[in-house]
Amino acid sequence: GLALFLSRRLTKWMIRPVERAARALDHDEESGATYDELTPFVSHIRAQDQQINDQKATLEQERETLGIITNSMREGLLLISKDKNVVSINPSAIHMLTGRKADVYEFQGHNYLIVNRTREMHECVTAALEGNSRDAVFSMYGKIYHVYASPMIRLAEVQGVVVIVLDETQQRLAERSRREFSANVSHELKTAVTSISGYAEMMESGMVSSMDDIRTFSGSIHKEALRLIALIEDIIRLSRIEESPRQADEMESVDLNELCAAVLESLDPVAKKAKVCLHLDGSVPPISGAEAMLSEMVYNLCENAIKYNRPDGDVWVTLTDDDGEIELKVKDTGIGIPEESQVRVFERFYRVDKSRSKQIGGTGLGLSIVKHVVEYHLGRVELDSTLGVGTEIRVWLPK
Repeated sequence: GLALFLSRRLTKWMIRPVERAARALDHDEESGATYDELTPFVSHIRAQDQQINDQKATLEQERETLGIITNSMREGLLLISKDKNVVSINPSAIHMLTGRKADVYEFQGHNYLIVNRTREMHECVTAALEGNSRDAVFSMYGKIYHVYASPMIRLAEVQGVVVIVLDETQQRLAERSRREFSANVSHELKTAVTSISGYAEMMESGMVSSMDDIRTFSGSIHKEALRLIALIEDIIRLSRIEESPRQADEMESVDLNELCAAVLESLDPVAKKAKVCLHLDGSVPPISGAEAMLSEMVYNLCENAIKYNRPDGDVWVTLTDDDGEIELKVKDTGIGIPEESQVRVFERFYRVDKSRSKQIGGTGLGLSIVKHVVEYHLGRVELDSTLGVGTEIRVWLPK
């Protein structure tokens, strides 16, 4: 018993310096009294501990950098493990695939179907887990998404899936708009050329004998040719505006008072022929803009107000200085626009009454040009119309 007691006391006494050294290592302090034989061992442990801390700091910095990059991405990024659980997901992917904003921890560790249950997504992930890359397009929440899924392979074995989600809504709409534009241009050009060709063929074949008929057919050919020229000019103007990037050094000081007066003066013969009175009211300071584009915008607004007016009608052009913006208002007493058509009148080639537009020679591009000019100047445009009463178009331009 005495030997056991003494051996335990002696053991504790011998181990006490080792315990002090271990505590010192934990708290990054000097070990104090210890055995000389332990000094190399303690130094080696301290060096390894410092190396581990440095590596941890580097990994933490890299992790933070990667988190900033993925969280700032407009594209959706989703990492899925081989057991089909979510390893990582960025905010863009959450918003695209779930239609809402949520914390990433709500999805991490859960099956990827909690994020999105579309057939296209399931097929892409399944194919990637089998070692094949796959992509698909699907629509959700009014948006069009393109999803790419690729396998993560390590040592010839699939360890997971990387999923990239792109929002292609604007791109698809632009492509559709271009297709519609091409189709509309082809139709309009073909209609005019067909009419000209038909009248010319009838005259060439001798089917028209009297001078009165020849004058009538020649007048129709001339009218269609003018319509064709107007259409081509509008297409060129619209293309030039769309393709011209806004550049501050190209802006100049524009006096809208003089510009509107000049436009109304040039349209005065047209207004008199249509028995429409033109009025200009208000005065505003100069603004920064592209004078040719602004003149085109005002001309199209006023020309439309005259074209679709009534005999003995009026067109008022009003300029107002409104708190950092200039308001241009063009109001007429014309036929008005049906409520269901008001949201589409700024589309290219859209006509409320196609038969009337054809009679008065409209190309369907006037208000589209107005919209693009306003957007070019970082402004906004609104329309208010009552069928049978008249139309009012308001344009706000920054000073």
